[in-house]
Amino acid sequence: MKLGCATWSFSKPHYQPPYDEAIRKIHEMGFQGIEMIAFEEKDLYEYYTEENIKYLRELYESLGLELTEFAVYTPVIAGLASLDEDEKEKAFEIFKKATDVAEKLGSRAMNLVSNWPETKCPIDYPPSYFLPFVNGVNRATPKLYMEIPTYDYDELWKSYVGMLGRCLEYVEAAGMEFYMEGHANVIVGNTDAMLRLFDNLPSERFGVNFDTAWHLIQREYLPMSLRKLGKRVKHLHMRDGDGMFNYNLPCGMGIIDWVELIKTLNDIGFDGYMSFEVGAYDDMEKYIRIAKEYIDRAIEEAEGVGGKL
Repeated sequence: MKLGCATWSFSKPHYQPPYDEAIRKIHEMGFQGIEMIAFEEKDLYEYYTEENIKYLRELYESLGLELTEFAVYTPVIAGLASLDEDEKEKAFEIFKKATDVAEKLGSRAMNLVSNWPETKCPIDYPPSYFLPFVNGVNRATPKLYMEIPTYDYDELWKSYVGMLGRCLEYVEAAGMEFYMEGHANVIVGNTDAMLRLFDNLPSERFGVNFDTAWHLIQREYLPMSLRKLGKRVKHLHMRDGDGMFNYNLPCGMGIIDWVELIKTLNDIGFDGYMSFEVGAYDDMEKYIRIAKEYIDRAIEEAEGVGGKL
């Protein structure tokens, strides 16, 4: 197991580039890996130019870091979940461009948070709508309500699996792995949905970027989920949650038993990256350092070489 950190954790106001200063910070903090992202479609053309790709790759490699995965923000390729053929093809072309960028950057893998249907709810990001009272909702309601499409969901599943299969083929041809990440209110959200997906797409190069907070949101007990997924767990996003409404906490500040989680990872033979992904704090470096110190101690305890947390 190795520790990494997402470059976009340091971005303000959200996931926007540039990422070179974040790469330097991540190195200074003692991590071994980084992640990068295409937050908007224009980033693939305006930020990830041939010149800047060369610069970013030389930078992180000179610091002894590994690019563990390259993500494309799901709203950018929303059309993968469409039943309209033109929308699907447009999204697939964007995904291919992102994969080309990832390959040139030297990424180990492509990462995609599962798409969702054409859902409408009080906030822009439907996966984060799990309480009727949330920041950004103009008119509060005591009921949790989303407007969802009424088309045939069997047809949606078959179409989506087909598009992911095409994405997987393209990623494999580029010599990389492909990681699916589950959030709430998406097509492939929880552990069992992922297992169903892998039944349809059994490639060993297709796996899970297991985001601890998002599985916790869906009331999954993480060690059980990890054991179910087994070798499909290729990469981890690490953050904590309070079990109520805050699922963007630094590791150690919530209810996740990290020692037990790490023991489980050892049991299933996980040898990938545990990568910190947390955002929206004023002093990100401070809180990522706190989280890293906590996880360092949890690893020691899980492996029987340190005192208890």
